[in-house]
Amino acid sequence: MRLNRESSSAELELPTGPRTRAYRFFEALPAIVSLSAIGLVFVLPFINAMAGAVYVLIVVGLTLIRAMRGAVDVSRRFVRYRRSSRVDWGARLLDIERAMDGLPPRPYPWTGFQAKEHAASIARVREYPGAVARPSTLLHAVVVAAYNELYEVVAAGIRSLLHTSTSPSKIVVFFAYEERGGPQMAATARRLAAEYGDGFAAFVLVEHPAGIPGEIAGKGANITYAGHRLAHWVQANGIDPESVLVTSLDCDNTPHEAYFDSVAYEYALAPDRAHLSFQPISLYITNIWEAPAPSRVVASASDHLAAVAALSADPAHLQLIDGAALTMASAHRSLP
Repeated sequence: MRLNRESSSAELELPTGPRTRAYRFFEALPAIVSLSAIGLVFVLPFINAMAGAVYVLIVVGLTLIRAMRGAVDVSRRFVRYRRSSRVDWGARLLDIERAMDGLPPRPYPWTGFQAKEHAASIARVREYPGAVARPSTLLHAVVVAAYNELYEVVAAGIRSLLHTSTSPSKIVVFFAYEERGGPQMAATARRLAAEYGDGFAAFVLVEHPAGIPGEIAGKGANITYAGHRLAHWVQANGIDPESVLVTSLDCDNTPHEAYFDSVAYEYALAPDRAHLSFQPISLYITNIWEAPAPSRVVASASDHLAAVAALSADPAHLQLIDGAALTMASAHRSLP
């Protein structure tokens, strides 16, 4: 789980108005250098054979070094992912609760992934119990975006939400589907609500209307529309927005069974939790053996990059992708 602090355009030095010629030049410079480096492989041998051969050897050597470095990084991150996935995050949440109530610690094997950090966190909770969020008060709101996918595809993702280490009574599902998906998508949404709705704290259907003036149709517009509905639902039910963690999923996503407990743990202990988002590793493996071979290669490369980026990237420049979570209060500030 990677923490990412909210950053403004000023902090990232992104221009909000027309770009100057100098800015456009430096914006295009990486592409110019990359394309020139590739072009030299074919052009330089016709100018100077020796220089061309040396240049090709340098390119091959650098590519080999980068590949070896990438393999090492992926291996290290995979080991960290496996160690993290073996942790009983629900038990660690219980440790926080007991520390906040001043109860003695449970018998627990203080070994494994970040065990020393967890022990130090529990000690801080005992000293400053008001500085953390009580895990038992947290509610998970899951916005599931769909367009025109088949029922079988969507149902598998909804079922996975019922079989996590977090009680479904702590999970609210907002199923955001497109009106553009047609009557079949609307029927799929109603069927999902009838079959699985009673298993969650709430299961709300949100149909994103087609043709909203000034809106660019797509997933972003769909989940934004659902986000407004979620904000109204939270307010209508008298729920503290700071206690609601919002996760956005594609309809075919299946979160890890410990995901919600893990993100609740990170959120509860984070000192600046209202300005943080939480990015898990996204692995594109749901139907990998049903996809064509080229797609499997691309998906595997994406998995490697996602693992390295989510666990080692600079949080200030980490881009949020599938499965990102943030507090309802933070999400509401981001809504247009």
